[in-house]
Amino acid sequence: MSKNQPKKVPTSKSKKSAQAKSSRKLVQPILWALGACILTGIVFIPMLSNGFTNWDDQFYITSNPMLLDPDWNAIFTRPLMANYHPLTVFTLALNFQLSNLSPFSYHLVNWLLHVLNTGLVFFLAYRLSNRNHWVGLITALLFGLHPMHVESVAWASERKDVLYTFFFLLALLSYLKYIQHPDAKKYIMVVLFFILSLLSKPAAVTLPLVLLLMDAFMGRSLKDSKVWLEKIPFFVLSIVFGLLAIKFQHQSQAIIAPEIYPFWQKVIFSVYGFGEYVKRFFWPFPMSAIHPFPEAGMIPASFYVGFLVSVLTIVGTWLFRKKKYVWFGVGFYAVNVALVLQLLTFGHAIIAERYTYVPYIGIGFWLAMAWATSNLSEGIKRGMLIVVLGFCGFMGISAFQQIKVWKNSGALWSHAIETYPNSYMARTNRAQYLSAKEGKYEEALADFAIALQVEPNDSFSLINRATIYINQQNFQAAYADADSLVKHVPHIAKGHYLRGVAAFQLNQPEQALADLTKAIQLDPDSEEAYSYRGVVFYNYKQDYNAAKADFDQAILRDPKKGGNYKNRARCWIKFGKKAEALNDIAMAQSLGENVVDDLIQAAQALP
Repeated sequence: MSKNQPKKVPTSKSKKSAQAKSSRKLVQPILWALGACILTGIVFIPMLSNGFTNWDDQFYITSNPMLLDPDWNAIFTRPLMANYHPLTVFTLALNFQLSNLSPFSYHLVNWLLHVLNTGLVFFLAYRLSNRNHWVGLITALLFGLHPMHVESVAWASERKDVLYTFFFLLALLSYLKYIQHPDAKKYIMVVLFFILSLLSKPAAVTLPLVLLLMDAFMGRSLKDSKVWLEKIPFFVLSIVFGLLAIKFQHQSQAIIAPEIYPFWQKVIFSVYGFGEYVKRFFWPFPMSAIHPFPEAGMIPASFYVGFLVSVLTIVGTWLFRKKKYVWFGVGFYAVNVALVLQLLTFGHAIIAERYTYVPYIGIGFWLAMAWATSNLSEGIKRGMLIVVLGFCGFMGISAFQQIKVWKNSGALWSHAIETYPNSYMARTNRAQYLSAKEGKYEEALADFAIALQVEPNDSFSLINRATIYINQQNFQAAYADADSLVKHVPHIAKGHYLRGVAAFQLNQPEQALADLTKAIQLDPDSEEAYSYRGVVFYNYKQDYNAAKADFDQAILRDPKKGGNYKNRARCWIKFGKKAEALNDIAMAQSLGENVVDDLIQAAQALP
C-alpha cells in the first residue's frame, strides 16, 4: 500500500454515529443519577406532611426572632444555638418570608436538597470510579436511602446538614475537574463552594483533608509541593471557622465540663463511636433521636461491639491498603466522622444519627468498589449485586418507616423512650409536648418525675414542671422546683421569675419582688417578669406609678398581649385618666382579652 494514500474523510453517517455515541455517554449517567434521585425522593416524600418538633425547631424556626422579624444583619453576624451558620439561617428566613410557619415549606427545601445531594453523590462516585455507572448508583442509593440519614433530612432544624453537604459535594466535584484540567477559574470555584459550605455548617472544615485524599486517590503525589500549596487557603479557612465554632460552643456551655468524664473515658467514647457508626451502616438499629451518654466512669457492655468493629476496620484497612478504594473510602469516613467522636464531649448524645450524613459516602463508595473490582465470576457478581440492591431496598423501607417517627414531638420522643426508657432528654421533651400541645398535665408530670430522678438539676424539666404546678395552683410544689433551679443555675432568669410568681401566691410579696427584679436584671427583655412585677406593685405596694411603668415595659416588649393593657387601664383609673383607661380597655378587648364590666364602668365613671 502506498504511503501517500489519502486519509479517509469521515462521512456524514459516521459523524452522526459518533455524535450519537457522545450524546449517549452524556445522557446515560444523568439517567442513572435521576433514577437514584427519584427512588430517594419517593422514599422521603412522607416527610412533607410532618410538622415541627420541640427539638430545636422553636429556636431555629417557630420562635426565632431572626426569622419572625428578619434581622438580616444579625443573621450574618451572630451565632445561633452555639453555632455560626448564617447561610442556613438565611435560607430558613427566606422560607419564613415565603410561607410563614408552614412546616411543608421547610420540609420541602430539606427534601429537595437531599434528593440533589443523592444525585451529586452519584456523580462523585461515578467519576472517582472511572465512570462506572454501578458504583455511582450503589453509592448514591446507600447514601440517599439510608435510615441513619432521616434525622438530617426530616428534622426541619437540621437544614444545616443537607445544605452544607450540597456545597461540600459541589466543591469535591469541582476539585475533580480542577485536577483533570487545572486553571484558576476551577480553583476559585472550589474555594467558593467551600466557603458556602462553611457558612452552612462548621463541619465542612474537613474538606482540605478530603481533598488530599482525592489527590492521592487520583494519582497526584503528596510529595509535590504544589499539592500542599494549593491547600493553604483551605486550611486557613478551616482553622478560622473551627476556632469560631469552639468559641461559640464554649460560650454557650455546649461543651461538657471536662471534670464530668475522665480523659480515659473520652478515649473510650471515640473508639466506640468510630466502630459503632461503621456497624450502624450495616445494621442501624435501634434508632433514636437521642442516644444518651453512659454514667461517668462506666463502660456499658454494648460498647464492646463498637470496639471490635473499630479494631476490625483499622486492621482490615491496613491489610488491604494496596487497594486504593479501601484506604480512600475508610479515610473519607474517618476524616468526616472524627469531629463527632466525643473526644471533646459536647451535647447530650454519645452518638447521633445525623453525624453519618457525609461520612457514610466513604463507606458506600468502598462497598461499591469492592463489588466492582472483585475478580469473582460474572454469575457470582450478579448475585452479589442483587444482594446489595436488596440491602438498599431494605434500607429504603427502614427509612420510610423512620420518617413517621418525625411526625411530631409526641411520636419522636415516644419512639426514643421505647429505646431508652430512662433518657431524661426524651422524657422531658415529651412531657413539654404533652403539657403545651396536648394539655395532658398528669402524663407530663409523670415524665418529668422520671427525668428528674435521672437528672435532678435539669433546668428544662424544673422550669416546665414548675409552670404546670403554677397552672394547677400548686404553688408550694412550684416554689420548690423554682427554688431548686435558682440554687443550681442562678443565672437563668426563668427560675427567678417562677419563684417570684409562686412566692407572691404564697403571701411572700417581698420575696416575689426581689425574684422578679432579679429576673429582669438577668433578662431585660422578659415581658412576663415586667408584667408580673407590675401586678405585685399594684396589689401589694399600691405603688401605681411603679406598676404602670412595668406595664409600659411589658407592652413595649410584647404589644400583642391584651392583659398588660387591661392592667395598665387599672392604673389609669387610679390616676383619674378616663381617656387613657378607655383606650387601653379597647385595645385589650381588640386583642381578645376578657374585660369585666366593673372595670369598664369604673373607667366610664371618671370625670
